[in-house]
Amino acid sequence: MPATLTVDGLQIQPYFEILDECKADLAQATNFGPQHDLDSPTSPLALIVAFQARREALYQSLLSEVGA
Repeated sequence: MPATLTVDGLQIQPYFEILDECKADLAQATNFGPQHDLDSPTSPLALIVAFQARREALYQSLLSEVGA
């Protein structure tokens, strides 16, 4: 679930939750089979997914600071 605005303020996701969502989205969108390892530290696809998750975590963190 992406960052959510509640009465208590902006609720951001932890990096590992974002990473899991990115992996699931990629696997679902492309019908990946077991030949694609999104957890391998040497897999180009795993690295791309990790970069995307880190950027999303950074964006959410920066967004939470805007209203503070």
